[in-house]
Amino acid sequence: MRFRLSALLLAAALVLSCAGLVWASGSVGGRSDDVVLMETLLAGDSTAAQGVTVDLTTMMDGQLRWQTRYTTGPAPTAHTDFTYIWKGKSTLETIFVKNDISTDDYIGRMWMDFLGFQNFRNQDPQEEGGLRQPLEDVASRCPAGAQDYRETVYLKDYYEELRFYVSRSGALPAGFSESYFDPDGKGILDTATALQELLQETFHLPVPEDAALEVTVSKSEDGAITDWEGVPVGNALTPEVSSVTTEEGVFFTFSAAYGEEPLDFSRSEMGRGVYFLPVERIPIPEDQKFSDEVEEVTPVLHTENFTLVAPIAQEAEQARLWASPDGQWLYLVVREGKAWTLTVLSADNRDMVSQCTLFSGEAAQQELEALWAEEGYLLCALSDGSFALVSVGEDGQAQAAFSDTLAPVWEKVSRWDTVSFAFDGQRLALAGKSGFSVDTVDMDEYFSTGMLSSSVILCSFDLAVYDREGLAYLATLLHNQDLGNTLGSSGCDLTERPRVSFS
Repeated sequence: MRFRLSALLLAAALVLSCAGLVWASGSVGGRSDDVVLMETLLAGDSTAAQGVTVDLTTMMDGQLRWQTRYTTGPAPTAHTDFTYIWKGKSTLETIFVKNDISTDDYIGRMWMDFLGFQNFRNQDPQEEGGLRQPLEDVASRCPAGAQDYRETVYLKDYYEELRFYVSRSGALPAGFSESYFDPDGKGILDTATALQELLQETFHLPVPEDAALEVTVSKSEDGAITDWEGVPVGNALTPEVSSVTTEEGVFFTFSAAYGEEPLDFSRSEMGRGVYFLPVERIPIPEDQKFSDEVEEVTPVLHTENFTLVAPIAQEAEQARLWASPDGQWLYLVVREGKAWTLTVLSADNRDMVSQCTLFSGEAAQQELEALWAEEGYLLCALSDGSFALVSVGEDGQAQAAFSDTLAPVWEKVSRWDTVSFAFDGQRLALAGKSGFSVDTVDMDEYFSTGMLSSSVILCSFDLAVYDREGLAYLATLLHNQDLGNTLGSSGCDLTERPRVSFS
């Protein structure tokens, strides 16, 4: 019998669903009204956004859905279709409702570090976790009765190699357990543990010189330890991990955090690169399934077929992996020296198809902040706002299409995973969930200053349009459903990114 979702979670979801219906009963009568979007122009001219369309999907508690199409320009229009979808909708389906926001953080993503947890306090550290020796060493020097005795120690004084700790393998989407009871009686299958063992056996990475731990110890008057805590200093123990999950398995790469020295792969026979781990997903038998609406599988990692897909130079400071929306292409973005380069890989045969330069010179020393992929395009942005738009043809050939700076947009968009973009050959349009928030709104203040005193913004968005001369339009679109949102209420929320296109 596999692990089940907590009954408490289900009960809480049911309570929230019923509470939502109370609110909905007073709202369904207005379903024929279009959503109202109030524009605050921040830069440029609305004529530059003529023909730009944004599609929004907002939802209340999983049962009430509004789909709005907004076309901007000097005479903007909005049309809304309302759907009431409670009938036949199960509580489980509500919990796992399709939501593409935060997909870069949760869906098919791998999580790992070199400590097992980034901050430990009053827990029993295992020696293999790289914790016990430093703790005991500092504790031996802490005098009896001392409170918050603190020392910074370097892990290279205690250990030769880093140890991998995996909290999620990326083999399954979020919301599904990676641990199952083996029907053959072999105990618990845990994909994260299987991946962790594979990494520890395959890669032998020396402990970086600056990998440090700040250890704090308190003792009673008789010398007994009463409190202790360990906190990593810097980011040397937090690798940057990028992974892409496909039907066949998981592609991934990892590198040192930004600003840290590149990880040393000289002791690892496989070397540094993009790796592929085949995953077989075995369907759960019908008599053991929890629900008919949700696909349930047991992931089996075929570690014996773990392979290197594409090498990455040891000297490369950063490496990020992304995928095209249709899953056909993998995008490997690497910084080495004074250049960021893009390599396009085939997800099917795992060959390198094309390469192009994204950034070069001094600008390339910036950190890669965001990657966005739409059909036929990849948009990369650096920490200073510089961006490069690359077109990727049907044959996987990549070439630079457009570049500029997103600096005016950075302070507006709240989360980069909510951004979508479109390019018509001359103009680049971007839409993203807004970074401001609303609690109580003084409409006079809003229209006179463009500012809102707020804390709950869930549906409003920002829209930017670039032409060959630079930023031509930037505006905040206040969604009237946000005016009813208050801190602590369920409210309405975007269930998908604002989808931008050219009409």
